[in-house]
Amino acid sequence: MELAGVGANASNNRVPGRTPPRLDRGFWSRWLAWLVLLGLPSACRCDAPAPDAAPVASSVLLPTASTIAISPAATAVAETEPFEAPRVAVGSTLALATDERVLYVAAEDHKALFTAPLPLGSAPATRYDLPGAPAQLVVAGHRLFVTIRDPGLLLELHTDGVNLTEAARVELPPDAWGLTLTPDGQSALTSSPWSAKLSYVDLTTHSLRWSKSVARDPRGIVFTRGTRAYVSHLVSSALTRVDLDSGAIQSVALPAAPWRTAPGDELSASLGYALASDANGERVFAARHALGALGKNAWFGAASVDVLLTSSDRPLAPRAPSALPKLRSALAEQLISGADTDFSGSSLTPFTQPRALVVRRSTDTLLVAGEGDDRIAELDALAPDPTQATIHEYQVGTGYHPTFHVARQGAAPAGLALSQDEKSLYVYSRATNDVSLVQLLEPEAPDSSGRSPVAHLELAPDPLGPFGATGRKLFHSATDRTISGGLACAGCHPEGRDDGFVWREVTFTTEDGENKNFVGSARNIPPEAHTSGSARRTPLLAERVGGAGPYGWHAESPTLVDRELQGFRLHRWGGQPEHEQQTVDTAANAIADYLRRGLVPPPSVPIPSSGPIAEQIAEGRRIFNSRETGCADCHLAATGYSIWQAMPLAVLAPPTGFDPDPDQNFKVPSLRHLAGRAPYLHDGSAASLEELIRINANRMGKTSHLSSTEQSALVAFLQTL
Repeated sequence: MELAGVGANASNNRVPGRTPPRLDRGFWSRWLAWLVLLGLPSACRCDAPAPDAAPVASSVLLPTASTIAISPAATAVAETEPFEAPRVAVGSTLALATDERVLYVAAEDHKALFTAPLPLGSAPATRYDLPGAPAQLVVAGHRLFVTIRDPGLLLELHTDGVNLTEAARVELPPDAWGLTLTPDGQSALTSSPWSAKLSYVDLTTHSLRWSKSVARDPRGIVFTRGTRAYVSHLVSSALTRVDLDSGAIQSVALPAAPWRTAPGDELSASLGYALASDANGERVFAARHALGALGKNAWFGAASVDVLLTSSDRPLAPRAPSALPKLRSALAEQLISGADTDFSGSSLTPFTQPRALVVRRSTDTLLVAGEGDDRIAELDALAPDPTQATIHEYQVGTGYHPTFHVARQGAAPAGLALSQDEKSLYVYSRATNDVSLVQLLEPEAPDSSGRSPVAHLELAPDPLGPFGATGRKLFHSATDRTISGGLACAGCHPEGRDDGFVWREVTFTTEDGENKNFVGSARNIPPEAHTSGSARRTPLLAERVGGAGPYGWHAESPTLVDRELQGFRLHRWGGQPEHEQQTVDTAANAIADYLRRGLVPPPSVPIPSSGPIAEQIAEGRRIFNSRETGCADCHLAATGYSIWQAMPLAVLAPPTGFDPDPDQNFKVPSLRHLAGRAPYLHDGSAASLEELIRINANRMGKTSHLSSTEQSALVAFLQTL
């Protein structure tokens, strides 16, 4: 198998029967070991030559240059030369110019595009203001494509090597995010998470060919064979497969972390931001978080890179244990042995909260950015489970604060860009809005864990100021053990939204004594606890934490800061480490400041001014505000569609496998941004708003008297909030 950089338009130059000269015996021993484990034939080939080393840039910190606004073009600029195919077709927050003289950075929190001349630190970055927050970008010769979240847009920018000008823009569904170009650079596929849409754009005419509905929260996109593409989702382990020619769309199962899954179980996933593929489109790599994965003290599961074989749309790694070959390694036996498995090392996997992923073709390895631990993990791309085959680890975060233990540089890496010789890796870190250069090692080189960047450039100060900037770092980083027990706030609340998951709130005894904690699955709970836990659906945060309080599902926390302090104790295995309360209080206040000023809310649903849909929404609004239903009695529009109080709720039987909740009083939740965050209720028992209204009867307001037409109208109105 020949591996390429993500989405690279590479040709296959293999010579049948020729042994690649660039890999030593140790590399092939590692490769063959995985084949023996799986009982697979030795059909993979790796033949790319190793290019020369790139120069090392000096480490210089420079101020940001003056802002330049990109003005919208009235009409598209006519293309007078052939399209240049993109070297890297898969979008990221970071892209390298074709001539490798400039880095382009999509800085969402600044609503700007930054250009950083190379060598990194040789000159200050230039800022270009955009019509909205950018998400991902792709470079194709002198053309630069950028998705804009709100309003949903695809921008085409042209560069002369120095300046950027807008050539065209295409309207997309709200919350445009993911971006991938076809290998010829003439078409693009985009994803809109909150709208749950995929959009096919013709770049030769700058026109939208189609937009189709898919499962919730589509994110990363990668083309494999011809016009076939795969799409990851932030709240599901399944991928979506799409064929541009036919427009056919279907779901493809890819269970998360099968070697960390108990027999008979199938794990869901979250944080599915990124996909990559090998050069031939034979394998798709999905970096995400496996919810409920087994391991020592694995209350939250574990990070995972799962591999899909595109020839059959089946996972590469077999499920444990019965599907594994009889000749299993000691490692495989350990991985499938259950909840008591004692994994060596300081962490369950070599990265936390995967955010970006690229393939290093010359070494057949994967590079994964861990948002939660400020590091890059290099993994064996030929392994059935790459997270169990770590090659190297590179530490991006540096200058950690002595009190809060968050990085001053390189916090929350969110974008990766490889040089053409694949010896240099550029990393964009969102929480500190900076770019770092990491010199990569060869797989056979001695381990260099903790290897720091050799160059660094800050693009611009945080727009929230120092206090909000600290809150941003603390929200995304899992490096402060008093705040997080291994998973940061952003691990369950990506982008201030939610992971779509129902956690278990359980009281059990550890070496720290009796504690109340969240766990991902019943198998994560110590057997002696004799409980399955109460259901706790992850709440959305963006534009839902503006009120004074109380907070918590039972309104048990008087203020937002109190709720955070409670969360610091809940989100871990066992009790909170010894700490200075004043320090933790300061951290909670900083996070609260970020939650209220730094989170970007989902886009509003467009409401038509006339027509059948507008009439249906108007009828739903009337029903919502009517005395007969009483919805508005508890969900007051003036206070964020909540009265911020706990109310008794006639709870139905808990979901299968959960314990009944001992407290039947639940805080009235805000109804802001309901449309894109199924499932609903505190226990996730309503898969859709339609089901919520149908099963509600007279528990929350009175809806049992509504006809099916009136129920549909009420749902239509709720989707606009």
